[in-house]
Amino acid sequence: MIEIKVDKKNKEIQIDLGKHIKYVPKLIEQALKDIGNDVVEETRSLIKSGDKTGRKYSIKGKKHTASAPGEAPANITGKLAKSANYAVRNAQEMSIGESESYAVYLETGTKKKIAPRPHLIAAINKKAGDTYNTLEKALEKL
Repeated sequence: MIEIKVDKKNKEIQIDLGKHIKYVPKLIEQALKDIGNDVVEETRSLIKSGDKTGRKYSIKGKKHTASAPGEAPANITGKLAKSANYAVRNAQEMSIGESESYAVYLETGTKKKIAPRPHLIAAINKKAGDTYNTLEKALEKL
């Protein structure tokens, strides 16, 4: 049984998970996997969809519209979207990123030539509320 005690004098809430404590890391790890998957899917969606409003040009005879500064990058080959991934190391550590070498330049821009095209941080921010809900639902299973 889970016990919750409120110590009004010290303004503390004490939670005793008892025997349930052993389930917490597994529940959190699964929640982090769900969060990672949601953020990766959102990142890919931002890259692959949405009307881009940047420069128009042709690539191998096909018309292409680039992303404008501030928009998620335009999708040309699909490599950037496919490179988005996440890793859950344990119940306390997770990473989300992209393996394409140019991803960081698109995300943050460069000093001279490329203005930022935020997509990974935009996806993380867009999913922030879902992240909280996913963790809360996982711990409700105790």
